[in-house]
This record gives sequence, C-alpha cells and structure tokens, in this order.
Amino acid sequence: MTLKIIHKNSTSAGTPPEAGDIDLGEIAINAADAILYIKDVNGDIQEVRSNFKQPEAGATKRTIDSKLQDVVSVKDFGATGSGIASDQEAFQAALNTGKSVYVPRGIYVIDSNIAFTADGQVLYGEGNQSIIKTTKEFTSIILIDGLNGIAIRNLKIDAFDANTKPGIYVYNGSSGVDVENVYFYGGSQRVYLGVCDHIRVTGCTFDTTGYGVIQKEGTASSFGIVSNCIARNASLDFVELNCNLDEKEVPLIPAARNWIIANNQFSGSQGYPTPGTENRFIGITEVENVT
Repeated sequence: MTLKIIHKNSTSAGTPPEAGDIDLGEIAINAADAILYIKDVNGDIQEVRSNFKQPEAGATKRTIDSKLQDVVSVKDFGATGSGIASDQEAFQAALNTGKSVYVPRGIYVIDSNIAFTADGQVLYGEGNQSIIKTTKEFTSIILIDGLNGIAIRNLKIDAFDANTKPGIYVYNGSSGVDVENVYFYGGSQRVYLGVCDHIRVTGCTFDTTGYGVIQKEGTASSFGIVSNCIARNASLDFVELNCNLDEKEVPLIPAARNWIIANNQFSGSQGYPTPGTENRFIGITEVENVT
C-alpha cells in the first residue's frame, strides 16, 4: 500500500493536524517538529512513533518513549560529567523522579547535598569511571532520610581534600541500605550512620580517608555488615561503632548492636589493637553482639 504524504502548514511545535486536514491513507508532517501523523480507521489523528519489542516469546510492543523511560540518567536532566560545571541540580532532579538513577561515565561535580526521595531507589554507575566529585565542604554528599531498600552501587566518590563531612549519611530510621562496590577517595566519615538498621557495606574501597564506616554518637545502628572491603591509609578508624557516654563516661542507650565485620583488608595505618587512638582498624564502645 502506498501512502500519500502531505504537509501541514504549521510553524507551531506540538500541534497535530485537524481531522479535516488528512484523509485515511495519508501522512501529515508538522514542519515545526517533524512529527508524523496519520488518521486511523476511526477517524482519530495519531502520532506515528516507532515501536520496541523484546525478541522473547510473550513480549508486547511498546513505544520507544515508553522503553526509554525505564531508565533515568542524570544526563536526562542536564548533567554534563565534565568535571567543571556543577551537576548537583541535575542529580537531584533525577532522584526526584522516584526512580533508580544511572550515572554514565564522567566526572560529576556536586557542590551541595543530593537526597534520595523514594523507597527502593538505586544510584548506580560504571564503577571507577562514574565519579561524583566534591569541590568544597558541605553538610553531606548523599542523604538517605527515613527510606527503605536504597542502594548505591558501582560509583567513585572523590572528596574535596579538606572535606570532613559525611559522604553517605543514613539516618531517621532508614532500613535496608546497600553500599556496594563504591570507591571512596579522600574525606572522612564516608558512610555515616544515624538511627538505621540492616545496613550492608560490601566490596568497597576506602582510600586515604579518615573514618570509613562510623556510627554517629547517641544514635542506634543495628543489623549491619561490613565485608570484603579494602581500607588503605586510613587516618582514623576504618569502622567505628559506639554509643554516647555521659560526663562520667557511662554508656547511654542506645548502642550499636548485631553487627558483622568480616573479610576486610586493611593496610597503611596502625594495626589492631591501638587503644586510646582514633587510628584503629575497628573502634567499638559499649556495643552489643558485634562479631
């Protein structure tokens, strides 16, 4: 069947032809935005869009727009990854969708907080080629506030040289947070824990950092795992779990409890034990059931 192509006289994008502008079997083109239109058998005007279909049995057709919306990238919102301009607003806009967010290869400058906004979100990249870089000190880089099922995977977080503020701050009852295969370079308090539970830090590298994983004093973290990580040249504790102490150094509840720290490599700092310092492999104070 041969279709006749006609042109709609319009210079306004997004304006489809009227029902009388096109007949069945004809294609209309809006010259302003190059969108094609046809009239279906019911007389309705439809945009012509390519479809996508998985090759496996049982798959159904979808529009290309629908397929592309499955993945949210920080570049969808204007992130450049140039290592120069701030990409903070693009990151936050992407996280505001409530979907998981992909960070392509590049160096992304973050100069203010970014925060997860929905349960189940994942922020992920391509390992050490997807770099979140801070250029100044601010409160925290990544906030996880009262959310469940959050994951941060396959990224590098490159801290400003003098940054002593938290890299990833998990607090306000957050639960089920995974930090996996993240390369932390520089800074301190890289994974900072408030009131939270079921935390896993696995397969991460802490290079030339201060504290690696640390619980904020006066808060409770529980059911955590730090495993298969590498700590190089830590200037402060690689892992510190504690509770608060009163003026007589009597522990105040709550305390960290039910933690496993296993199969980690540690080099370039003092060995365990080194009482009375902040330069330990593990520092624990009045905790419960830590292995």
